[in-house]
Amino acid sequence: MADPRNAALQAILATRLARVRDCHGAACRERPDARLVVHTPRSGRCYRSPVSLEVRGVGVERVVFQTNGRSRLADARAPFVATLRVASSRNRVRVRVSSVGDRLVTVDRTLTIC
Repeated sequence: MADPRNAALQAILATRLARVRDCHGAACRERPDARLVVHTPRSGRCYRSPVSLEVRGVGVERVVFQTNGRSRLADARAPFVATLRVASSRNRVRVRVSSVGDRLVTVDRTLTIC
């Protein structure tokens, strides 16, 4: 009998297996479902600091928020949200997302701060 604590993981893995069952090669590789959303008001082409970031997706377990190559915050509980103060200029925001089944994806975005 299956352990009910693993039901969500089993459902995600079963869905993934069904999608790749009959494929071959690079077409079988899927990115984890992870989207970076910026909730900060814009002024034309630039954002105002502090910047509010959110990662959304199915099966996300842990998120590390980075700016300009430096880790700023790690979050292991949904909702995966960070509010970061950044310098006025172009800033590279990187989000490293760990999801169910030991999958890792990196989402990059360049934000110009007013």
